[in-house]
Amino acid sequence: MEIVHDPRLAVSGCDIVVTSGPILKTPHETIRAGWVDEGTFASLVDFDSYWSRNALNQADKWTTDHLEQYEDFKTKGGYFQNCPEVCAELGELVTGKKPAREKQEEKTFAVNLGLAMEDMAVAPLVFQRAIEMNIGTRLSL
Repeated sequence: MEIVHDPRLAVSGCDIVVTSGPILKTPHETIRAGWVDEGTFASLVDFDSYWSRNALNQADKWTTDHLEQYEDFKTKGGYFQNCPEVCAELGELVTGKKPAREKQEEKTFAVNLGLAMEDMAVAPLVFQRAIEMNIGTRLSL
C-alpha cells in the first residue's frame, strides 16, 4: 500500500479500485474521466459519491448486486443520476446468465448496495475464524 496526495495517483495504474467513504447525496466527483486504466475493476462501496459522471460513463460494464434496490435508490433516493445503464446483476454474472468481462481491456464497475444474504454468507466464516484464532468478545443476549 502506498499513501498518495493526488487522487489520480490513487486510481491510475491499478487493476482494482475500491472507493469506500461516506455516501453523499451530491457526489463529490473526485475521480475524473481518463484516470482509470483499461482492464480495471472498480467497486463503488460508497455508491457514486466520489466519481465524476464522465468517469462513470467510461465503464464498459456497470453492474449491481440487486437491480430493484438500485432502481429504488435511483428513483426515490436521487442517487446514481446520469450513470450508465445496469448491464447485469451480480447473480446473473456468477451463474453465467449474462456475460462478465468479455475483453481484457474492459472497465468493469460494480455498485454493490449490500444485501443481507451477502453478510449471512460471510458471517459463519468470520465466526469460525474467530473461534480458531481465539479472538473476539462474547456478548450475552
